[in-house]
Amino acid sequence: MFSTRAARLGTLHELTKFALVAIIAETLGYSPTTIERHATDWAAAHAQYVATARTERQDTRRK
Repeated sequence: MFSTRAARLGTLHELTKFALVAIIAETLGYSPTTIERHATDWAAAHAQYVATARTERQDTRRK
């Protein structure tokens, strides 16, 4: 089953990679605070991914 909520949230996360929070909020009718939260969540998830990838790469080099 496809979740429209999950699709909407995923789209908001993707948009925050490419456009300013104020522009997304105004265009889509969201509160800037809501869009900023999505941008922050995406940045945190991306930072965690990068940190994990670096750690795994370093562990591989040590072997």
